[in-house]
Amino acid sequence: MIERRGGTLNSRARHGLKVSAALPLGLGLKRVLSRVEALTGVKLPGEVIEASLAPGEGVLHLRFREPKGLELGEPLHPKIHLNRDKDTGEVTAIEVVDPEEL
Repeated sequence: MIERRGGTLNSRARHGLKVSAALPLGLGLKRVLSRVEALTGVKLPGEVIEASLAPGEGVLHLRFREPKGLELGEPLHPKIHLNRDKDTGEVTAIEVVDPEEL
């Protein structure tokens, strides 16, 4: 597991951003979230506060909430890494490699 102190990867997080139907490049965000839930068996929060797609690297990062303290990361699938708040166990973020292939 990977530990990280609280804070965002992108300081320009937009709190309250609802899950939208699409991301740049025609990537269907709702479809990706649905596939992640099906592949991992984990129910994801319905609200995204930050989304980033690393150009050329094929990594989608979605943040659902900020951790209160430490954040633990674990791979749940070869292409899906899930982060949880260490104290509450709540899902805080996911990273999906090559999301268009899910």
